[in-house]
Amino acid sequence: MIKHIKRSLSAFLSFSYLGGGKSLVYAFIVICFISTTTYAQTFNFKNAPLNEVLKKIESQTKLVFNYDADLLKQHTYTGTLTLTEKDKAIRQLFYDTPFEFELLEDNVIVMAPIPKKYRICGYVKGIEYNEALAYTNLIFKEQGKGTQADENGYFEMEVTAYKNERFTLTYIGCKSRTFMIQEWPKNCKTIRLQENLEMLGLNIVVKDYIIRGVSEGEEYGSVHFNYDRLGRTSINNEYDALKTIQQLPGITSIDESATNLHIRGSAPDHNLLLWENAPIYEPGHLFGMISPLNPYILDEINVFKTAFPPQYGNAVGGIVDMKLSNEVSNDFSGGIGVNFTDAHAYFQIPAWKDRLSLILAGRRSISELWSSPTLYSYVDRAFENVKLNEESGEYEEDKSLDDENELQFYDINAKAIYQLNDKVTLKSSILNTGNEAAYFAELESDSLESQDVVNFSSAIVSTEATIDWTENYQSRLYHVWSDYDNSYNSSFSEEIEEEEEGNFNESFNTYNTIKDQHIGWMNHWSVSEQLNLDIGYIYEKKAVKLEFEESSLWEKDIRDSLDGAGQFHNLTASANYEKNALSIQAGIRGTYYNELNRAFFAPRFNLQYRLNQDWKLKCSGGHFYQFISRLSQIGTETFNTANNLWVLNNNVDQKPLNTNKISAGFIFNKKGWLIDAEAYYHKTKGISSLSTFIANDAELDTRGTSTAMGIEFLLNKNWKQYKFWMNYTLSQQNYDFPKFSDELFPSPNDHRHNLSLVNNLVFGKWQASLIWNFRSGLPFSEPTDELSENSDPDDPDDIYYEILFDDINEERLPHYNRVDLGLSYTSNLYKDRLKLEGSFSVLNILNRENIAFRNYYPADIEDTGEPKTIETERRLLGITPQFMLRLYW
Repeated sequence: MIKHIKRSLSAFLSFSYLGGGKSLVYAFIVICFISTTTYAQTFNFKNAPLNEVLKKIESQTKLVFNYDADLLKQHTYTGTLTLTEKDKAIRQLFYDTPFEFELLEDNVIVMAPIPKKYRICGYVKGIEYNEALAYTNLIFKEQGKGTQADENGYFEMEVTAYKNERFTLTYIGCKSRTFMIQEWPKNCKTIRLQENLEMLGLNIVVKDYIIRGVSEGEEYGSVHFNYDRLGRTSINNEYDALKTIQQLPGITSIDESATNLHIRGSAPDHNLLLWENAPIYEPGHLFGMISPLNPYILDEINVFKTAFPPQYGNAVGGIVDMKLSNEVSNDFSGGIGVNFTDAHAYFQIPAWKDRLSLILAGRRSISELWSSPTLYSYVDRAFENVKLNEESGEYEEDKSLDDENELQFYDINAKAIYQLNDKVTLKSSILNTGNEAAYFAELESDSLESQDVVNFSSAIVSTEATIDWTENYQSRLYHVWSDYDNSYNSSFSEEIEEEEEGNFNESFNTYNTIKDQHIGWMNHWSVSEQLNLDIGYIYEKKAVKLEFEESSLWEKDIRDSLDGAGQFHNLTASANYEKNALSIQAGIRGTYYNELNRAFFAPRFNLQYRLNQDWKLKCSGGHFYQFISRLSQIGTETFNTANNLWVLNNNVDQKPLNTNKISAGFIFNKKGWLIDAEAYYHKTKGISSLSTFIANDAELDTRGTSTAMGIEFLLNKNWKQYKFWMNYTLSQQNYDFPKFSDELFPSPNDHRHNLSLVNNLVFGKWQASLIWNFRSGLPFSEPTDELSENSDPDDPDDIYYEILFDDINEERLPHYNRVDLGLSYTSNLYKDRLKLEGSFSVLNILNRENIAFRNYYPADIEDTGEPKTIETERRLLGITPQFMLRLYW
């Protein structure tokens, strides 16, 4: 073609020479045509190697490329090239590659790629409601790096990368968006993410279920808390994980503690609390008022209220599974802070880039340094009913915290995450907690003295190895060791001047230990896009020891011990099938109890079906077993400690705790409105009378049945700066203990109506919350006017008295009513890296008197020689301030 054009040019030049001026015009046009024709060729390529693209252009144009063939061979080009404008076409050719070029006339020098420093910043918002998407993830997949937006949706990151590298913005429940780094403007840009209706529909994943960082229903109807993204809502100024989950419908704590959770009617010991795969038997700091886990290092929590995967066992109530981060971090982060109960510090340390990182954290009570108003309030609640008023027979309050009256606690967390290679990750975690309380009281007018000392501690070691054999098959091998020790000593004495009378002494002592070991081998297999299988084996070994003794003037002496050991072999299998609008999860857990020589099978299921993009239906249920339980009533314990005493259910003639559970409901989610309604029915058999607070005459071998049913309703609305949600539960729970009553009677935790209204307002760096909680009064048994006098058959002179009850739990306490007010402030101190957070709240700001329990016991307060029935009430928190200040980075 070029030769043909040259002949034409020669002919036109000859014509121009013979024909004069007009021919010069024609010649000029021809020259322009020749120049244009040389580079106006069009090339089409589809996944063509870049080397071949350059060779083809060179063969048909005058362009010459200078390049290293080895660097270009891994790159391809798809598209159309028109060489009318050389610079533009070549720039298009190398746009999606890391290469730069320099054009010198017809020579193109292709330069080796050199990474550059880029600064990326911007804001992420939702398309539907123009709200900031807090804690959106920004990920450079090729580098394995990223960052996270703050609570206002703002992100900023400096990265060294090639010009064609891409990063992705992801937010749960939204469609991800990917950008090339060279396309990002130098100034900050606002990006809007669209709601992913397919994701929200199929998996019933509702973003911002009640607050940011909470999603609903991925696995067996669970609720997932992402603590990395959990927004500050002022609903929990101290970040306590177990208090945060109480904002969910169906989860309450009738004594305002963090750990004594009632999940859909279950008793606290029917729930399984897990930390890094290990069970927690610890009642919590300050007798359950504070979770035993440092919340600032928690990464995620999964809560199950009805059914749960077969990998979880030994629970007939709910599951609360808490985990630290499982990813190797290359960034040093941490924080230090203090509140009115404790001081804390936590650090995430990159020890070896992309290989090893460490997590270290600790908390310590400040009671030795300062008796804060919050500690005073907690002490009132914990030490109430210890000091007896000699005139009224009622217990008085004593707010002193001195050398004799102590209240101390601590917890230590550590975790190492080691990335052995691309397929194997090793993790090891340690948790150690301790609590010590001592209370001494006396009446100066008499020589009456009482002393209570409680010590309990937990030590947990958890190790795990995860192996990614292929993209579709992964395994997890883990071992956990958990050790729990609890000792409680109580004494009440009076020195009597007359020698013939001697001294009057009463005492109550308990000692409880648990040694628990688990070894698990779990396997996950992605058979197809629709079907996933999980199969595993878990070996458990539990050794439980309980000793207790009570010596009393007016009641029968008790001395006994309960020791047990058990080995359990568990096989688990579960299948997850998802297609179109249907999601089905079904599984079974088979347990062989070695000491009983019996096998137990526990099937369970979860169904979800999407009617359309707004409506989803859900249903779950199953049969579950539990082989360890807690005793809540031994002797006349006057120390309000929430003292956990555990025993192993190893009676050959009786089945362990077992329950049948079913629930069904729907979710409606549209334009910021969320309605979640669910009805449930639970029937639990094998409940011990010693764990029910029925009455003081409970027998050790008495077993009964619990039936719980209810309807939960959640209404949630999110505006740009204001969030509101309402939880309401209508429930009923009855006990059936034939030895106590021929009829059903209400359980001690049967509060028929439970209502919570939560309001949260964000204004700049400030957040305020107002929370109102209302519950109907709990049932209690009112005694008769007379006491039953009895004597020990072996010692007729040993007289003791018992309280008689006509009806069980027929009366009701006053309704529970509490209003909490909170305010928090967050500010960046240094280049968005160092941050300050402060919060202040007032619990029970109206100072409403709420009563948790009403108990009765015999005592001779008038020195008549005959006791009478004394009534005591365990009151909950009065007006209680909370304050927290921390620096974090």
